Amino acid sequence: MYMFNLNKKPHLIITESELLFRNDPSDVDMQRHGFSSIHHISVIHKDDRRKEPSTWLEINMEDAPAPLLLQVSSLDEPLEEVLTHLQDSVGDKLTFFSSKNTKTDAKPLSPQRHLLVLFGFLSLLGIAVLFHTFFPPNLEHLEKEYLKADYERKDLLCSARAKAAYADEQKGFVKIKHFCGLMGLWYEESQTSIEQRHLETEFSPLEYSDYIKAARQQIENKEYHASLVSLEKAIYHNDTDPEAYLLLAYNYKQTAKSALALQNYLKALALNPKSYEACHAIALLYLEAQEYEKAYAYLEKSVWIKPEPETYISLAQVALQMGKSQKAITHFEHALLKDANNLHVLHKLGLLYWQDHAYEKAAKVFERAYSELPKDPKGLLNYYEISLITSASLSEGDKENFLKNFSHDKSVLMVYDMLHIIEKTIKQEDVLDLLKQWDRDYAGLKLDWSLTQIRSWLDRSSLNDEAQYKIKKIIGFFIAYQQIYNLEHQKYITGENI
Repeated sequence: MYMFNLNKKPHLIITESELLFRNDPSDVDMQRHGFSSIHHISVIHKDDRRKEPSTWLEINMEDAPAPLLLQVSSLDEPLEEVLTHLQDSVGDKLTFFSSKNTKTDAKPLSPQRHLLVLFGFLSLLGIAVLFHTFFPPNLEHLEKEYLKADYERKDLLCSARAKAAYADEQKGFVKIKHFCGLMGLWYEESQTSIEQRHLETEFSPLEYSDYIKAARQQIENKEYHASLVSLEKAIYHNDTDPEAYLLLAYNYKQTAKSALALQNYLKALALNPKSYEACHAIALLYLEAQEYEKAYAYLEKSVWIKPEPETYISLAQVALQMGKSQKAITHFEHALLKDANNLHVLHKLGLLYWQDHAYEKAAKVFERAYSELPKDPKGLLNYYEISLITSASLSEGDKENFLKNFSHDKSVLMVYDMLHIIEKTIKQEDVLDLLKQWDRDYAGLKLDWSLTQIRSWLDRSSLNDEAQYKIKKIIGFFIAYQQIYNLEHQKYITGENI
């Protein structure tokens, strides 16, 4: 039994089974209530009659609609002792509440105390940050039975980062778990599965750029197998960079693995649709395979990405393979806009103009070629031939310089003299002696010149039948010479003359 007094007079008695108390200090008798009849007791805080805060017991009876109130903060014994013995006796029936109507006269903290509280908080925060920063968890504290473990680059959130490899249920694979270190402990962030063969690469200190640099050097040294290994590791680290696939494709191309080269060039182009290198290489691979339609399509894409003269030239050549001479002319013209003095393009374009019966255009192009490089015999000979049927004119001075410069080259003089004989024939002059002299001077030499163009002109010319006949006879003489030479040469190659 516990007795608590008010002004040295019993005011509250707690027995093993009941509660006795006076509602008012002036009451003579104490009320008696068994614990079984009490529903619950709440400890509340409210103002007393003098408007001062005090602590009360709000006793709710099982059969009474209104609770009974008993002030306990004014007892002679400490409030903590009263509440402790009461809780020991009634147990869960005792609850603690604060009245909503409680008025407090708590004084606000002074500025000095504010600073002390702030300083304390900042000190605790600083200690936590220092511990977090300078005492990261060790790898030994990771989940056990890992195959490999290592630190990763940390960030502001984690005091350390780590990854560890663990056995995977799937054969040939391992699990890679990533951890974040916080306040001395590891917390798993994510996990992935990788092939077992990539385990060493995963934990290697080398990065994507290191493997790419190594692969470039290995390719330069023609160490193609070693470069394949480096590129495989680079792609493991970054499979979205087209550079690795471009190098891989080049590697396969150098080792005559065209199908694999094409596959990787296509992947590089998918990652970077504006890659001129990939697009142009794909076109060349299709060209090697004689898939001209596909080659042409990728060359068109290449020239859209980067209008290089070489690409226009390739487009023109593929167009010729496809029998599209007009497209070839257009592409050669574009190439000249980018490279006005390209002799190869000038010769090709001049011949195409001639074939298309655009003789004046052909003459201008051949003249440009000759003017650009007077020492190239082909330029003057083309221009000389076109001058036979157009208004173009090769001066006597040009002819003299040409003969002087190439007096030692009989194969060049052979063509020049042939054109000179045809020129005389067109002018309806007698050339029999010139023909005989030509045959004596150049017998047994190869006549390396096409007469197709001038024959096509002759078929469309406005010359009368007799004039055409004479010219055809002379042209026929030179064609017959070529055929006889080719037959004799073929017999010599095959040994039929032995």
